[in-house]
Amino acid sequence: MKADWWQKFRAQRRVRFIWKMLLALIIISVLADLISNDRPIRCSYHGKVYYPLFQPGSMVEMKPQGGEPYLLKAAQAPWSTMDLSASLWPIVPYGTTARINHRNISPFGEQRTRDGKILGPRFRHWLGTDQAGNDLLALMLRGGRISVGIGLLAMLLAGSIGFLIGSFAGYFGDDRLLLPRFMGWTLISALLLGIWYGFVRRSVLFEDSEGLAWWGHFLGGMLWVAGVTALILTFFFLIWRRGKQTKKAIKIDFVLSRVIEVLDSLPQLLLIITMGAILSRDIWTFVALVGLTGWSGVARLVRGESLRLRNADYITAARISGLPSHRILFRQVWPQVLPPLLVPLAFGIGSVIVAESALSFLNIIENSHSWGAMLSSSLQNRDLWWLPVFPGLAIFFTVLAVNVLGESLRKAIAPAGTN
Repeated sequence: MKADWWQKFRAQRRVRFIWKMLLALIIISVLADLISNDRPIRCSYHGKVYYPLFQPGSMVEMKPQGGEPYLLKAAQAPWSTMDLSASLWPIVPYGTTARINHRNISPFGEQRTRDGKILGPRFRHWLGTDQAGNDLLALMLRGGRISVGIGLLAMLLAGSIGFLIGSFAGYFGDDRLLLPRFMGWTLISALLLGIWYGFVRRSVLFEDSEGLAWWGHFLGGMLWVAGVTALILTFFFLIWRRGKQTKKAIKIDFVLSRVIEVLDSLPQLLLIITMGAILSRDIWTFVALVGLTGWSGVARLVRGESLRLRNADYITAARISGLPSHRILFRQVWPQVLPPLLVPLAFGIGSVIVAESALSFLNIIENSHSWGAMLSSSLQNRDLWWLPVFPGLAIFFTVLAVNVLGESLRKAIAPAGTN
C-alpha cells in the first residue's frame, strides 16, 4: 500500500514542481541569514582577512582617514561603506537594519544611497525598500522563515496530539482497554495530585521565576504532572501486581469523542485571540494555541481509520496470537493511518499561514516580522505599492502550493473509484 500511493503521488506532473518549490522555500527560509546579510562572507581590510558573516563577535581594527584606529565588533562594523580590497558578499548584501539605504526606493528606476551614490547591480534593491530603508527582499526572506515555520510547527504539534488521541480512541474503543478497578481511581487521584503540585504548589515554591514565559511554566507544570502520575502508578502497580484484580473496560472512545465534540463546537480563531490576549501576544503563544486547539479534525480522521482497522482479520489474528496492544498499534495500525493523515496536515499548514498573516496584519500578534506583519506596515504609506504586493504574492503562492500538494496527496491516497 505504501509504494502504491507514493507512486501515484509522484506520478502527478504538478507534484514535481510544487514539491521542489516548497523544498526550496524551506531551505531558503532556514538559510536566510546566509543568503541575505549586510556582513560579507570574506573580505580583506587593510591587509587583514576577516570572515564577518561567520565570526560576528570578532574584533575589527578600524582605520578611519584622519583619525586614530579603534576596535569594533564585526557585527557592528559598516562593511558596505568600508574600503575593502577584496570581498565576497551573500546573494542579497543587506540585512534587516538600514545603514546606507534610502527610504521608499522603488524596485524600478534609478536607486541611490543616502549619500547620493547610484547603486550598481550588485547592491541594488531588487524589491525596493520600506519606510525605514530596509531592503524588502531581505525582510521577505526572514518573514518567510517565520510564516512557514509557524505553519509547520503548529501543525506538527496539532497532528501529533490528534494522531495519538484518535488512534487510542479508535483502536481501543469502549471495550478493549481493560484496567484493574484500583488503577482507574489511582489514575484519577494521581492526576489531581500532579495538577495540584505542578500548577498550584509549584507556583508558590518558585515565585522567583516570574521572568519565565508562560509556556515555560506550563511545560514545567505538565512535566511535574506526568512525573507525579507515573510515580504513583508505578508504586501501586508494584504493590498490587501479584494479586488478582477484576478488570473493567475503560470507555476511552466515549470520553475522547466527547472532548473532540466540545473542541469542535468552539470557534478556534476567537479562542486563539482570547487566550492570546490573556497569556501573551507573541508567535510562540500562537503556535502553542493552534497546536492545542487544532487537533480535533486530525483526531476524528485517525479515529475513523483506526475503527476501520481494529476489526481487520490481521489485527484480530495478532490479538489472538498474544501480541500486546502497543506492538499492534506501532507495527500494524499506525503505518496504515499515517498516509491519510498527511492530507489534513498539508491543508492545515496553509490555513495556519493565512491565520497568522491575518492576526499579524491586525497587530494581534506582536513583533512577528512575518509576511502578515509586512502587510500591516505597508498601510502607513499606501503610495508604496511594492510593500503590500510582494508579501501578498508570497502568501498567496505559498498557500496555493501547499493546498495543491494536499489535493495531490488526497487523490493518491483515495481508493480507486472514489471522488
